[in-house]
Amino acid sequence: MLLDASRTHPPLRKLLKDKLLSPLQGCLADPSEALAAQAAALAAGILTLPDGDAAVEGRLSDLREAVHDAGSAEPPLVAAGLAAIRNAILARRPAATARLETLCEVARLRLAHPDSFVYQAALNTLAAAAEVEPATMMPKLAQLVLPAGGASAESAARRIKGAQALCQAVLRLGAALPPHADAAVGALLIGARDDCAAVRASCVATLATVASTLRLALHPWAVEILALAAAALQPHRDVAAAGHAPAPTEAQAEALAARDERRAAAFLVGLLLQGLGADAVPLLSVRQLRDLLVSLRAARDGSADEVLRGHAAAAVDQLDGLGRTMLRGAGGPSGLSLRMP
Repeated sequence: MLLDASRTHPPLRKLLKDKLLSPLQGCLADPSEALAAQAAALAAGILTLPDGDAAVEGRLSDLREAVHDAGSAEPPLVAAGLAAIRNAILARRPAATARLETLCEVARLRLAHPDSFVYQAALNTLAAAAEVEPATMMPKLAQLVLPAGGASAESAARRIKGAQALCQAVLRLGAALPPHADAAVGALLIGARDDCAAVRASCVATLATVASTLRLALHPWAVEILALAAAALQPHRDVAAAGHAPAPTEAQAEALAARDERRAAAFLVGLLLQGLGADAVPLLSVRQLRDLLVSLRAARDGSADEVLRGHAAAAVDQLDGLGRTMLRGAGGPSGLSLRMP
């Protein structure tokens, strides 16, 4: 009733947007799926209230059904609605570009949905929006990775999904990423130092995607990223590879996340050094490279995790190639590999 009345009453429309959206977002994490679905539907209705601009309202009308489906209680309908919104954004339809931030808020509300089919559709929508309007949307996606509201399972899940959204956006932007990378890299560096191992692992893995995309444009962050990766590679975080138990305890889940973090860190080092190439020689200190090589060799030769050993071996190969570059630059022989105690 209030939604209907607000369509012809601008002050009430503003009041609903200002006062109700935040509590409704809190309801999305409620254990009751029925309550969460009703909250999402009401939030979607508030977000798409007319703003008094007849021209914009006319262009938005063909997305009403998609937004309505995105607020449904049925996961297939929600995913279909989000997919329709994503397609409209990628097609740069006036109805979508006129209210891009509003439509992205509808998608963001659905990130808390427990069904992976739904939240993946939400991630796809946010990544599409970042491709269309990177200057506006990349900082907003980065905000999803930052800590807010204290430590909780819901906060960790939001941040992990935020890192996933950034990863997809980075892949979609490709060579167009460098001008918009500041907010993303800054948020991921913060997330990679989080107390939650799952958040750290997700952010380190996304940094690997950023490294492979930015390549030479990584210079401003290369030293900090390598220091972060070296810390993640420390042996006390090593966890033997094991099958996933049907219902892992919290300690088991933390151990598996720590294992994934070490894998991602070794992979990140290899990609970063590959991207920097010979530019790594003047950019990185010999001491940093030596310490990193020691950690990588320890992981390659002593870890029980086969995947980690493979990533560490590839990163050591990159360091050996860098060592040969340093020797050639000093006039030494070229057929040597890097040997550091």
